[in-house]
Amino acid sequence: MILDAYGRLAADQTLTASGASTNVLDFGLLQKDLGPGEGLTILVHVLSLPAAGGTYTVGLRTSDTLSGSALGGSPVTLLTRTIGATSPAGSQFEVPIPKDLYNAAAGKGLLEYLDLYFTLGGSNPSLEIAAELVPSKFQQEYNGNLASGFTIE
Repeated sequence: MILDAYGRLAADQTLTASGASTNVLDFGLLQKDLGPGEGLTILVHVLSLPAAGGTYTVGLRTSDTLSGSALGGSPVTLLTRTIGATSPAGSQFEVPIPKDLYNAAAGKGLLEYLDLYFTLGGSNPSLEIAAELVPSKFQQEYNGNLASGFTIE
């Protein structure tokens, strides 16, 4: 699978306190309607064993404004997922973008900008992650490691 840098929310990001993903996705050109077809999922990859004693939650957030390169205004958290404190390196967690969020009539809608917010708690939490937007059908197929050692002629 080919990954697009515009769909990457975090690349080798190390967190020792709560914070947002290093990148924000801009859905403005899509007019907040992703349309019919394949659903989208954000895969969060645990790159190293989380620090013992920590607690880890990831939230999918959206906002209509940016402040610099981060979400501005009052971001809305659409859903959250817990990352287990004993998750081994290489494990991945799905943060789906449900189809009903594509429809403004659903009540909570996908706004122009999207990021992930990681809430860390407990004693001395530390988490190293990567995250990217992929089609839902690739959630099981992609393990975060692209093939290497190929020569293109």
